[in-house]
Amino acid sequence: MEGSEQAQGSTSVKADVRSLTALPAWKALEAHHRQVGGLHLRQLFADDPSRGERMTAEAAGIYLDYSKNRVTNETLALLLRLADERGLRGRIDAMFGAVPLPVPGEPLS
Repeated sequence: MEGSEQAQGSTSVKADVRSLTALPAWKALEAHHRQVGGLHLRQLFADDPSRGERMTAEAAGIYLDYSKNRVTNETLALLLRLADERGLRGRIDAMFGAVPLPVPGEPLS
């Protein structure tokens, strides 16, 4: 039984990944990646002198600097679009609202 539950969960995760890659926002990110894949960080910093300050975040004692990645304003917009298409806001709200989150392979109650 345990093996079948694992297989079921695995299938669910695979289906979830396939549905993610079928989303329009994912397709747009793939196309964007082809456009920015050849950009050099030196060029990104030259084009945007405030990049090192602007592309950082800090919260709860964690400092994140994503300026040293091939990330542009368009990249961020596309990632937010993907999060919207996947319903991330609703999942966050459910998590902080004490609503049980679905577990892959388990029936919804």
